[in-house]
Amino acid sequence: MADVKVWNTVNSGSQQQFMLRNCEVTNWEGGSWNMVFVGSTGVPESNCSDYTNVGSTPVVVEKAYLAVDDETESFKLMKPRVEKNKVGNTPGFDNADEIDFSDIYVANENDSAAKINSKLEEGLHLILQPGNYQLDDTIKVTKENTVVFGMGLVTLISTTGKACLEVADVDGVRVSGILF
Repeated sequence: MADVKVWNTVNSGSQQQFMLRNCEVTNWEGGSWNMVFVGSTGVPESNCSDYTNVGSTPVVVEKAYLAVDDETESFKLMKPRVEKNKVGNTPGFDNADEIDFSDIYVANENDSAAKINSKLEEGLHLILQPGNYQLDDTIKVTKENTVVFGMGLVTLISTTGKACLEVADVDGVRVSGILF
């Protein structure tokens, strides 16, 4: 689990491997061995055999997500900021920059790589709807701070042997939710 708050006891039962990152739990029970806790509260301390507890996450950035603006009832794409030495979850999801949908291209599996690339070249962020994208060319992310967000089950498939996605040497690009 990651970036979660649980207001009760988490019981992993006899689970042999488990990882918690930046979670806040009231209490932790169970586990056979190889329980790893990073930047989490309410969890056991490290011991020699079962638990490894790392006090904070040195550098982390959560994946982008969709939200609804309560006032306008419109969708927005949220881009979480980089955090350092993080302990616990993100309360109130207040650590993200909003991206308006006027700055986003929403693609579907019938779009070509050329069409998607033209939208990215315009400086738009990219949301890929669920589907199998049969690509005859590479999707190229060349602008800094671009978000490429796979919504649902997104699969990029090369029909020519070329890479499905390339990110240029630019800062701040986020890619998530995609199978290659």
